[in-house]
Amino acid sequence: MVPSFSLRVFLIFLFILSILIQAQNDMDGVIDWAVENGAFVHPLIEYRDGGIFAKADLAEGLVVTKVPAQIILAFDEGPNGDNMSASRQCEFVKQVDSYLHDPESFWYPYVSSFPTSCQSLGCYDLESLSDLLTVRGTMEAKDVLCNGDNDNDVLGSVVFS
Repeated sequence: MVPSFSLRVFLIFLFILSILIQAQNDMDGVIDWAVENGAFVHPLIEYRDGGIFAKADLAEGLVVTKVPAQIILAFDEGPNGDNMSASRQCEFVKQVDSYLHDPESFWYPYVSSFPTSCQSLGCYDLESLSDLLTVRGTMEAKDVLCNGDNDNDVLGSVVFS
């Protein structure tokens, strides 16, 4: 039996709703993790519906969030604020990917919340990623970014699923 049009629309709605609820739960988990590790989120601030909202009017100059440096993963900077070399960037991507596959990792609650759409580096093909990192040429980028690693999934393994 084929479901009626209205039933199909309702089932699609439920599917989309389940995705949104999971995204909300992931973000709630990240916020909880951040607070447990020294972050501050003002009680009048909340994450919902894919954005950050104030529950009431906020006074000018009110500090609404603080995030300690030790819970920030930065792709474009090294530990001293210097720009990372392309090979270091590749190592960084591999390290983040390893956090994603280790539920016991300190970083797991954070990296597991990354979007799986093309907002993440894992959605770029090597040529696009090389352009993004201002390295010219696909083969050169592969050699520079991955130290000659010929595994085609080295950068694609960052796709968070």
